[in-house]
Amino acid sequence: MGNTKIEYLDKTWNFYTGCRNWQNGVCPVGEKCWAKSIDKRFGRSFEPQLNLKVLNERLVMREPKRIGVCFTGDLFGDWVNPEMQVRAPFHHWAVLPLREMVFSIIRNRQKSQFFFLTKSPNNYKKWGKFFENSYLGSSVCNTKMMARTFNGFADAQAKNFWISFEPLMERIPMNQFPLKGKDFNISWVVIGGWSQGKIQPKIEWVKEIVDACDNAKIPVFLKNNLTDLLVENNADWAFDCTRKLRQEMPVVSP
Repeated sequence: MGNTKIEYLDKTWNFYTGCRNWQNGVCPVGEKCWAKSIDKRFGRSFEPQLNLKVLNERLVMREPKRIGVCFTGDLFGDWVNPEMQVRAPFHHWAVLPLREMVFSIIRNRQKSQFFFLTKSPNNYKKWGKFFENSYLGSSVCNTKMMARTFNGFADAQAKNFWISFEPLMERIPMNQFPLKGKDFNISWVVIGGWSQGKIQPKIEWVKEIVDACDNAKIPVFLKNNLTDLLVENNADWAFDCTRKLRQEMPVVSP
């Protein structure tokens, strides 16, 4: 488990890295992918791969943590089989399905929050029921991805769902996507710009999402890479009473 510069996380657990979303036509970001740029910097391949050493780490934490799971890859890509057999040294070298390995670790860390993120939310259903300390997330850049997210969340078995609008590349018509509905409720929303491409969304796109969150009483986290945009546009709604950027976290059930 490693430290991270992602503002809303304490740690990252990147036991599965790399993805093929761009090749599969799922990701519109392409060569400007944040995770891919990291691998390129260190001369690593961005082909999907499982790191058993990292997967089998004993997650020793004295205090509850917010942990991002596989943020430098996509654990729920079409190429990932949750039934893939892996060796588990902390289970007397038993051979277990990947899903069971991951879930067993999360089950034993109930006080921490595990944040998943994918561009293929339709594949969450393959993994069965997630524990309550799991937050199922979806990356959304445009309206097409938003529709895919809602379809995927409707079939997933989980209590908590969140959306990462990063990079936000076009207006999302929020009136078409109720954040609270009969099939699932969104627990949290993150909004960010395009860090690698230095491209910012339009201020009205951001405000439309924030207004929808406020109307649904959903916490919203505005990433630091939006600061210049928000300050330049005197976006008072983007700051709290102390003039700090609104960076709200999801409410944890007792």
